[in-house]
Amino acid sequence: MSNRNATVENALMFFLLAFAVMAKTVFSQHCQSTGCPGLKECCSSWGSCGIKDDQCGFWCFSGPCNLKNKSYGFDYNVSAGPRGPIESIVTPSLFKRIMGKVGNNCPAKGFYTHQAFISAAKSFQAYKGTVAKREIAAILSHFAHGSKGFCYKEDKARGKYCSPSKKYPCEPGKQYYGRGPLQSIRWNEYYGAASIFLRLPLLKDPDRVAQSPEVAFKLALWFWTTNVRPALYLGFGETSKRVDGRLCDNLYPDDNRNLVKQYVDLCKILGVTPDEDFCYIEEINGASGDYCDESNRQYPCAPGKGYFGRGPIQLSWNYNYGACGQSLNLNLLGQPELVSSNPTVAFRTGLWFWMNSVRPVLNQGFGATIRAINGMECNGGNSGAVNARIRYYRDYCGQLGVDPGPNLSC
Repeated sequence: MSNRNATVENALMFFLLAFAVMAKTVFSQHCQSTGCPGLKECCSSWGSCGIKDDQCGFWCFSGPCNLKNKSYGFDYNVSAGPRGPIESIVTPSLFKRIMGKVGNNCPAKGFYTHQAFISAAKSFQAYKGTVAKREIAAILSHFAHGSKGFCYKEDKARGKYCSPSKKYPCEPGKQYYGRGPLQSIRWNEYYGAASIFLRLPLLKDPDRVAQSPEVAFKLALWFWTTNVRPALYLGFGETSKRVDGRLCDNLYPDDNRNLVKQYVDLCKILGVTPDEDFCYIEEINGASGDYCDESNRQYPCAPGKGYFGRGPIQLSWNYNYGACGQSLNLNLLGQPELVSSNPTVAFRTGLWFWMNSVRPVLNQGFGATIRAINGMECNGGNSGAVNARIRYYRDYCGQLGVDPGPNLSC
């Protein structure tokens, strides 16, 4: 019986691992939308705030997650790659190119300046030496996204955002909504902590963030260095979760795609490759691919429809959409977008593929499941991706207290 239980547990691990690696779809809960009011509180993947391992441990969604000594297996570290002094990376011409897209009717037109950015950045020890170009691309993409393309210096959806705090009490009549290029920074706790670090009276005068471009950049960079920078090794998707967890749920797919595009574009401008850890429910740039096998007459492509990767298993090609839809009694050939717009359908497609193509090879070890999901990664095709899957699998096995078993690679 113990062998049977171990087999069942390992099968469950294989299944969860495939979903975790292929996508990071997280359903929005309260703290994932607004953040936790306490600086020491973590937001869990289930939407609860707290300081215990349930919130800050393995399933931590955002906040001061305890990720030490955990190997999540991302080969493309945002802090890796070519480096240089920040002023040699963010040149006046690059900054002008970015700001050239700001419309004349934008309230923050002309507010964010190159001098303010460089001055603010160099006030942090982390940016006095050299910095990775990828990190700069990530910073600027998040800053652009958080301010709607540097169009705003204050969040249009304002609120008091005042939580009971003896250490950082709210100033009467003041509101602690988002300001500056990272408008997901809210709550008196954050303004108070930033005040101490930056030696600025932001708790008493939060409006100063929207009055001084240097202060605006300093607040954003304070949040970045404190809450985001420690997790750069986990990839760009992790930065999105830590800046604004709403980017990683399936309610805002367009926002997430736009952010990723900004990051990829900036990486190209800076001459570096982007990391591969995106938080998405669709294949990045998948719409540019064909994925239509016209020779397959059983499941013909519908006019104007794309069959690129969607959902946690990244279902691709018309013949897979057709067979899956037939099995689930869904018109996925005619409506492939259901996979990325309906979370239940997304998981059903993942389970369908798993049950039909992966589960039959479980007795051959984890390596066989990799080959069944994406055989092109095997035999040296993409050793980085294979190693990432294996490290994910080992991490999850460790969390459930089971032996990962032999034959892990393909």
